[in-house]
Amino acid sequence: MKMSDCVAPTSYNYLFKILLVGDPNVGKSSLLLRYIDNVFNEDTTTSIGVDFKFKSILIDDVIVKCQIYDTAGQEKFREIGNSYYNGAHAALLVFDGGDVSTFQVLEIWLRDIRKYNTNIKILLVCNKCDQPVNIPEGTISLYANEISEEGKWIKTSAKNGEGVTEAFETMIRMLLPKKDEENGIKKHKKKCIFF
Repeated sequence: MKMSDCVAPTSYNYLFKILLVGDPNVGKSSLLLRYIDNVFNEDTTTSIGVDFKFKSILIDDVIVKCQIYDTAGQEKFREIGNSYYNGAHAALLVFDGGDVSTFQVLEIWLRDIRKYNTNIKILLVCNKCDQPVNIPEGTISLYANEISEEGKWIKTSAKNGEGVTEAFETMIRMLLPKKDEENGIKKHKKKCIFF
């Protein structure tokens, strides 16, 4: 079955609110555009306020509908935090692998998120990996272990698509209940089907 043959489902098993959070120009909007429409626009402008898109996928035999929110990274928009972070299930904490300063301020973003939502799942995303990464992988791994019980992080490039789907699939799997694993049965990972 080709993607064009798929019809968007009218029902779903899970609805997750997922946030893209990080400094301006780290590529949050480009990640969202790549994931939803599989395109990259070289001329994206800095986001103002909040934008969101929906995507439904079949993953591990369940239909998951994702509301993915892209927020402006400027400090003046941080005051929207309560309405934005409240009720979110997960956040992709995005930084530019070539710009150390965007990694160094992640703690501020994390503090803002957890101020309004202490139960949120976090996945660290090192974007723009089609260019040289100036942060040692060991440093990224240590921070990922510190901020998330899963300790995961993903390299992505919105420009060439590397790791983008993997980042969102990883986050969704982190959110799905692990009933089978709790019962001692480990489920095999299955490929996702996009609608």
